[in-house]
Amino acid sequence: VVATINKGQPVVTTIQENNSKNVKGELSENELKASYIQVTWRNLKSSESGKYFCGAHIIDSKGKSKKLNEMLIVTVATATFDDLVKVIQKLMKQADEDKEKIQENKQKIKNIQEDFDTRQQNLSPFKDILVNGEKDYKEMNTSDSILPDRPCNVNSTKRRLVLNLASGLKVMCDTMTDGGGWIIIQRRIKGMVDFNRDWQEYRDGFGDYNIGEFYLGNENIYKLTSSGNYELRVDLEINYSFYYALYSKFQIMNESNKYKLKISGYLGNATDSLSWHDNLNFSTYKDNKNNIPNCLFKYPGPGGWWFGAGHGSNLNGVWRSDRFNQGINWYGLTGYKKSAYFSEMKIREKY
Repeated sequence: VVATINKGQPVVTTIQENNSKNVKGELSENELKASYIQVTWRNLKSSESGKYFCGAHIIDSKGKSKKLNEMLIVTVATATFDDLVKVIQKLMKQADEDKEKIQENKQKIKNIQEDFDTRQQNLSPFKDILVNGEKDYKEMNTSDSILPDRPCNVNSTKRRLVLNLASGLKVMCDTMTDGGGWIIIQRRIKGMVDFNRDWQEYRDGFGDYNIGEFYLGNENIYKLTSSGNYELRVDLEINYSFYYALYSKFQIMNESNKYKLKISGYLGNATDSLSWHDNLNFSTYKDNKNNIPNCLFKYPGPGGWWFGAGHGSNLNGVWRSDRFNQGINWYGLTGYKKSAYFSEMKIREKY
């Protein structure tokens, strides 16, 4: 079957003519198996109005031929003034919407810039932690010098020093943060030290100062905090942002009192996720679990902490774990399914 469509004449012509370049013809079969021509015009001009002749030359299976012709009149409507007004109104409305979107995007960019500037300001006190961190580990002073009555109040160009107290206890000091003078009692930075320990190990302490990960030990913390008035600072890194929580009062009781926590006086930008544990006993995965919900021990290794019927924080959890209640949690920042990348708990006597 050969089909043609032409303007102004019912004869075969080529589809490359100017008046046919926007015409698309298809030869198909309908339900009655009869052939027909479907024509679609796009982007018509008024000059293309006129008579059109559709012709079909059909040759059947027996070789018989038949020619069919049909005429139709196409009228291309000319746009009216009202049509132009509607188009202009539509374009103006679109332009107004685009202006609003541009304004919204400008405001978003401004908000992002302000947020970035704020984050930069918050990061400034901690930048040297990242820059000098590895250097600090290698340069830690492990001398056996005995400190005076005010431990860790030493002048040094090194952020962290490992020194001996008058009692003989070896501690790591933070000599710079907020004026220095801090004894670090807990530190997580690389996940190389397992914090899934029992009661005795949390009592006596464990870890490696050279690696930079350790827990000073509840008995040591008790002896220090019972000798004076101590404050606690918690430094955290979460998603490459740094946070701190400062507590004006920090103390833990002795072992017969299950190293019960006494904490109050929050200040900082990390949210208060530790005061919830005030007056709670210390617990580990094997010992003193009477006040711990079973869900905390559904997965291995939640570490030791001041657990109750749940928790607002647990900095001794599983390194980088995303399991519910199992990671290094600080609920106000991580929730229960994310982990901090860095944690450091340190105490300083208030004189």
